Amino acid sequence: MVGCGGVGANAVWGAATAGAARVIVVDPSPVKEGLSKRFGATHWFPTMAAAAEPVRELTWGVRADEVVVAVGELQPEIVQEALTLTAKGGVVVPACLGRVSMDAVALKPFWPAMLEKQIRGTVFRGCNPRTDIPRILDLDKEGRYPLEELVTKEYRLDEVNGGYADMLAGTTIRGLIRFDESDRR
Repeated sequence: MVGCGGVGANAVWGAATAGAARVIVVDPSPVKEGLSKRFGATHWFPTMAAAAEPVRELTWGVRADEVVVAVGELQPEIVQEALTLTAKGGVVVPACLGRVSMDAVALKPFWPAMLEKQIRGTVFRGCNPRTDIPRILDLDKEGRYPLEELVTKEYRLDEVNGGYADMLAGTTIRGLIRFDESDRR
């Protein structure tokens, strides 16, 4: 998992719940180390470069079956970096967007061709909102989904700029703006 904001934390939880032997998180925010472990991460690294050798060692040279990229904004070099963490036949899943003006990513063609690595896009990971959202809410009611823990800080409407600042600083997973009657006009 590259990036542990709202999307990344849910992917960490999903991988851990599905029984992944190792759930490795890469996120530059040191705050995310503790937060990601609450969702099931087994290991945390601040950069993909810092994760490369430990991922190889942790997997006996195989590397990750799947690398989900859930960063705030996809940069051209991230796809190639994620491929270096991916096993032969593994998948890189960009679960984020780059700027509309970005027309290329950095990619060494050897990796997908010779090692059968794939890059697969996703929108909500194939979720069917009609059935999956009620199921997730049921899991929360049963205490098996950490919905409350996703909200790491609440803000009043007049604190919305602070919420954006915290998001950009990487100190929250999800901020929640709490409205009350005094916010209504």
